[in-house]
Amino acid sequence: MSGDVLRAYLAPHTSRLGRTSFFEHQVRHYDARYTQEIAGRLGELTMPVRILWGAEDQWQPVHYAERLRDDIPGAELVLQP
Repeated sequence: MSGDVLRAYLAPHTSRLGRTSFFEHQVRHYDARYTQEIAGRLGELTMPVRILWGAEDQWQPVHYAERLRDDIPGAELVLQP
């Protein structure tokens, strides 16, 4: 994504209200229990899986993606700069 498309995508989150809204509706409601509930079943997946992850992500570090890749048979991990 770049140029006008990227700016349009990010626009709702650039104002103070937008950042607050994002935090209130996304980050604050993140609950790892939903992931933990299915973690033991990841090895049952049979479809191709490609995991896209931000190489510099500080909220969800790359080692989470590597563990996810390792838990899903044949999964591919692609790190985005």
